[in-house]
Amino acid sequence: MSKLNESFSIINDIDSNIICQIDYATPNNFTGNIVKGYEEPLAILSNEAIEALTKAQSRFQLDGYTIIIYDAYRPMKAVNYFLDEWSITSDIKELKEKYYPDFSKLELFEEGYLSKRSSHCRGSTLDMGLIDIKNKKLMNFGTIFDFFGELSHTQNTMINKEHQDNRKYLCETMQQYGFRNYHKEWWHFTLDKEKNIDIYYDFDVKRNFYE
Repeated sequence: MSKLNESFSIINDIDSNIICQIDYATPNNFTGNIVKGYEEPLAILSNEAIEALTKAQSRFQLDGYTIIIYDAYRPMKAVNYFLDEWSITSDIKELKEKYYPDFSKLELFEEGYLSKRSSHCRGSTLDMGLIDIKNKKLMNFGTIFDFFGELSHTQNTMINKEHQDNRKYLCETMQQYGFRNYHKEWWHFTLDKEKNIDIYYDFDVKRNFYE
């Protein structure tokens, strides 16, 4: 058994009630392409992060919600793809208007919306939202996932009070179970006590990721 197999797991193998919608494994994301390194639409995290996340999931379920994950572990090849390939191509008008209307591609890196060394590559960071269990609808947090702009800043006051309250509920609950939020992205959480904080992994997102 490899060390990777001992350190990471596929989230749905541990908790099948958590919904995983990994858009980077499809063209339905801000690049318009399947992102390098995403061979299957799976969410992988360190075992420590999954243990904490399943406790948060239990809390959310008591309140009538379930977690939806948009991204978890991200290989370095994906980060390099954003910087070295996607950033130098021409904008696709529809995608720019939807995801980053106020910035150029390179400004997304300068402003901290995209990173040259993402915490996702360490394996204990995830992007997430919530779904109402009864009506199957996404909780509204004021923007879509991966909207790069001030409206996505967690403490932004230009969104309405319902959306502000939803963000507060999400962040306070995740903080209670050991995660910290990135202030420019309401959906982005990292395990406080993550291990291997200096290691940025590059294995592909696939079921047999440890091979």
